[in-house]
Amino acid sequence: MISVHDVAAYLLRRQRGMTAMKLQRILYYAQAWSLVWDKAPLFSERIEAWANGPVIPDLYARHRGQAMVRHWDGDPTALSPLQRETVEAVLRFYGRHSLQWLTDLTRREQPWETARRGMPIGVRGTRVIPLTALAAYYGGLPPDPATVLASLQRVTRALRLLYERTGIIDNSTCALCGRQRLWATTPHKRRMIAPCENSNCLSREIEALLDLRK
Repeated sequence: MISVHDVAAYLLRRQRGMTAMKLQRILYYAQAWSLVWDKAPLFSERIEAWANGPVIPDLYARHRGQAMVRHWDGDPTALSPLQRETVEAVLRFYGRHSLQWLTDLTRREQPWETARRGMPIGVRGTRVIPLTALAAYYGGLPPDPATVLASLQRVTRALRLLYERTGIIDNSTCALCGRQRLWATTPHKRRMIAPCENSNCLSREIEALLDLRK
């Protein structure tokens, strides 16, 4: 299994720096959604419910005293294509928000609240947020349009990788936005389309993907 340091290195290579605590929040959500989408943890390091939100102690030990982090000692190439898709989807949705927004959100959600139950306000504590709690809570959330879109975009990117490996036979463009699309041949010799990732026409592209009669 990859380490949290590998994921941190990947994120910082993509973002070229962020605050240390925002990195903590993004990694927290990457772990949570990996458990939901991929049915497996992204990394093995524990997450604790500290006073100001979820924190990964192994990560904190390295960035303690730093407000901003721009580089990380880890292997960003260690992530599998599926893991990269998960991290990218989380980064697209959560990365646009401020640290304060992310902190407030984590503190309103059940995994942190449950782990902190009975602890005095302001006390750091070392209670672990269990992976089972993350999977149960985030896997049970009602559909949110932004989260659904992030999930669909992640799927389309993964499908593109799959189609590239099965043999592309032609190119076309999206009729709505003009973006290039790719056609591929499945093992059953059916022609399938790699959907457009544009959020404005993704739903129609998914319909095209499901139409195997083309």
